[in-house]
Amino acid sequence: MNYEFDIAVETANTDVGQPGLAAKLSSPSSELNIWFTSAEASELVDHWEAHTLSGRRLGKSAGLPVLWSLDNESHVYLLLGGDDTTWDIGFTLSVENAGALVHELRSATSPIRPHQH
Repeated sequence: MNYEFDIAVETANTDVGQPGLAAKLSSPSSELNIWFTSAEASELVDHWEAHTLSGRRLGKSAGLPVLWSLDNESHVYLLLGGDDTTWDIGFTLSVENAGALVHELRSATSPIRPHQH
């Protein structure tokens, strides 16, 4: 499957020195780096799996909060800025590409996530 963005996730420290994850979404025309605390990364995975991601602020990019919005379950919008009407930068991902990001975050957080039966 061809995705809009290639995705890489690695451990990193947040802007306040907390352990967390850095997600890099890159394409030939753009790149987006999102910094998550470990708790935010786990929360994103949980909301994705529960289909309750829309409207959540999780992670930071360029010093701005990232608002996650799902539209008709076909696209995920990453809106950087104040809220879903006053954002400064926006990126659109297919649900499949967003799912690949969630998979990478899940894999990176698996040692810190509680085991579920």
